[in-house]
Amino acid sequence: ARDELEKNKDSMNELEWIGKNL
Repeated sequence: ARDELEKNKDSMNELEWIGKNL
């Protein structure tokens, strides 16, 4: 369960990073 949460957090951070850098 923890790994999935971490994965989701990473995905969110990636989307935020992409949004900021577009």
